[in-house]
Amino acid sequence: MFEVEDLSVASPATISRNGIIYIEPPYLLPEKTAPERASETPLLKTWLEQLPDVFKPQRDFIAKLVNTYLVVCTELLRLELEQPVACTMPNVICGLTRMLDCLFLPCVPVDTGEEPDPEVVLAAKQKLPT
Repeated sequence: MFEVEDLSVASPATISRNGIIYIEPPYLLPEKTAPERASETPLLKTWLEQLPDVFKPQRDFIAKLVNTYLVVCTELLRLELEQPVACTMPNVICGLTRMLDCLFLPCVPVDTGEEPDPEVVLAAKQKLPT
């Protein structure tokens, strides 16, 4: 799998032979003028819907955090910070969701049907702002 900035020099034959689907990045990204709807973009909406069941009660809160901070932070990254390896904004957002998934893992029940460690869940809940 590979990512390109645009398909301006690709022929229709190249696109069809490789099974390329090109989606304009603005369609995937939150609008800078409407950060309060960031969680409604396809990337984030899908991620929020696929969160484990244990996070259902917190989905609205997580969406609120996304709406509050995502656009501000991605604009800071784009305008003020230097990336060691240039990356498109959809990949930055996907990377963020993967990191959050990793942080959420200790609270997800194991496939054996066991419940998560109550002490871990309690500690995580205490860290959440009210």
